Amino acid sequence: FLASVTAVNVVGFIMGPALTTVLATLDFTIFGLAVNKYTGPGWLLVIMFLVDIIMVQTLFKDTGNTAGRDDASEASGLLNGKGSNSKPNGYGSLNVSGDKSTDGESTEA
Repeated sequence: FLASVTAVNVVGFIMGPALTTVLATLDFTIFGLAVNKYTGPGWLLVIMFLVDIIMVQTLFKDTGNTAGRDDASEASGLLNGKGSNSKPNGYGSLNVSGDKSTDGESTEA
């Protein structure tokens, strides 16, 4: 997988200057919109993003919540310093419940 990602990255570095050369030679109008060396890169991005949106909408399959858990309550528990097993996790947790104790125990003596 990593080799494929690296290969696509290298192809992008090679295609960048090549596309710049091609886009610098453009000078035409289509449907009243100017396509020239200044607007060409923007129009290329529009086309690429439209293709990307179409590909995501047609090829991406959402698997849904297959674990049967309530993600909202789990996220709330994580924000309150509790893991998925409802025990405080302490390190790196965000205490939004107003409790002054960071480990879930009372600090009063």
